[in-house]
Amino acid sequence: MTRKRVLIVLGILLYLGFVIATLPARALLTRVLPDAVSIDGIEGSIWSGSAASLVAGKFVATNIVWDFQQSRLFRLQAAYHLSLEIPGGFARGIAAIGPGALSLFDVSAAAPVAELARLVAPMNLKGQASVEISETRLVDMWPEKLDAVIRLGNVFLLKPSESRLGDYRVIFDTAAATDAALVGMVEDVDGPLDVAGRVLLLPERGYEVDLRILPEPQLQQQFDRMLRLVPKDNDGRYQLSLSGKL
Repeated sequence: MTRKRVLIVLGILLYLGFVIATLPARALLTRVLPDAVSIDGIEGSIWSGSAASLVAGKFVATNIVWDFQQSRLFRLQAAYHLSLEIPGGFARGIAAIGPGALSLFDVSAAAPVAELARLVAPMNLKGQASVEISETRLVDMWPEKLDAVIRLGNVFLLKPSESRLGDYRVIFDTAAATDAALVGMVEDVDGPLDVAGRVLLLPERGYEVDLRILPEPQLQQQFDRMLRLVPKDNDGRYQLSLSGKL
């Protein structure tokens, strides 16, 4: 290749690099996001920028900021540090886009229990929820790998009368996962209820919740009234089971 051609090719590459580096985020995001997702107030480039709001179904986020992470390029991932606000809370962490999947790392998030419950089903609860995700891999926006701890703190049942339910956590450990499901073990931390059970995340956005609940003696009559249709096991624990799809 002659010197002239080398200079031409180099010039083209430099120009393309400049175009990519300064590509407005609006030009890309409006093309690649699904129709069900709307995003407004986009500023900056695909490398570093922000958006005023994002809506995807029941999920709403505001004050979204992203910053490209070059360190993950060698893994063939386009990774970003993201921070955003959700009603009454926040989320921040690393999102890495790879072949066929979205991976999240070192994620911290917090929100009112009622806000998270709203995404699944309205519940008469108040309290604070926090999530720490060491790593998860999402395919079609559903986890196929999950290493995380979910904490529910100072939870109250609001109806029929306000009752303190206490503090709980759900631990998803990759070692507990099976070929058929991701397994989250549920346990009480503090409060008037002895709770044990598990949450299963199944393929095709399915879930199963299986809990065994034993109230303290002074609350037994109250819970007998509230859960009169819920069966008990031989130890007198309520057997609460739910399943469905999200």
